Amino acid sequence: MDTDELLTADAVVNALGGTKAVANLIGRTDPAVSNWRKAGKFPAYTYQPLKSHLVSIGKDAPDSLWTSDWKARG
Repeated sequence: MDTDELLTADAVVNALGGTKAVANLIGRTDPAVSNWRKAGKFPAYTYQPLKSHLVSIGKDAPDSLWTSDWKARG
């Protein structure tokens, strides 16, 4: 199966079911997810859960969509 790469935070959120779905997945509020969309980056702590869910739906996103300290928290 080919993996589709999502190149923006907005595309990642949409692929994962939208703002409310991602907020529920991460345990944050809808406005927090909306802010990530606007900023174009996700906080480091969201790396593992979001990447895992992307893989489960055959998608991927570049690591550059997460703040630079994600490796330290992984």
